[in-house]
Amino acid sequence: MLTRELLARLQSLWQEGYQLDHATTLRHEKRLNITPDTGQLLYQLVRHQRGGDILEIGTSNGYSTLWMALALRDLPGRIVTLDVSPEKQVLAQQNLQAFAVQDRVQLECRDAEASGWPKPRTTART
Repeated sequence: MLTRELLARLQSLWQEGYQLDHATTLRHEKRLNITPDTGQLLYQLVRHQRGGDILEIGTSNGYSTLWMALALRDLPGRIVTLDVSPEKQVLAQQNLQAFAVQDRVQLECRDAEASGWPKPRTTART
């Protein structure tokens, strides 16, 4: 369950990212977090599915990861999240630890496309 305290902490983290995004023009420095409403939607989708394993491409500071990991707290499943930025992975790890959900998440610093994600679609030729 998302308590008022958790929601307030998530809101504060989002606000921090929003302010940073508007203070810099360098894309690699931006957080580009989802909105809190989208976070709540992710939380509800994971809860509705009763857990399961999740692949997230683009970790950033772990904001969206937090919403899904919080949903998984009492459900089976883990999140594997990929990002090319070691600096952002450090931020994500700190945020996951601050919310005590780091045990539900495997952070991987690598390029998703170079790793074969997403898998190329094959189409039938007619």
